[in-house]
Amino acid sequence: MNSRNTDWQEYAAAAVITFFGLWYAATATTYSVGSLINAGPGYFPLIIGGLLALLGLAVAFEARGKPPEARDFRLRPIAAVASGIVAFALLAETAGFVPAAIVLIVLSGLGEPRTSWLSLLAVAVFIAVLGAALFIWGLGVPLHTIRFPQ
Repeated sequence: MNSRNTDWQEYAAAAVITFFGLWYAATATTYSVGSLINAGPGYFPLIIGGLLALLGLAVAFEARGKPPEARDFRLRPIAAVASGIVAFALLAETAGFVPAAIVLIVLSGLGEPRTSWLSLLAVAVFIAVLGAALFIWGLGVPLHTIRFPQ
């Protein structure tokens, strides 16, 4: 792949991420935003949209300094993360948040070929429990932590 084509692809991806982040944030302002203490329905989408736009700018900034040989397209990380997201969506209601989050993190971690299974599993369990504590117990998201078959 030549450097010029890759530059265009990196900057196009950054522009798309930034555009969707700004669009998401702008859409969120049509709802009541509220405050940090009393967040309205548009508060978190506004924050996420802003962070997404910043991520797009970071991708563009990072693309400037990459040597051409470091910019090859790899399918494995994309397939791993996409399969993790699909698995989470399928398992969250049926198995519960904690198993779904563990599967999401383990599958996503497979995108990196030099991953240690033990550290990946430890991170997955830690993040799943932390996510359950934050979202289910802390914020009251209506999901089961673990759902046992009946």
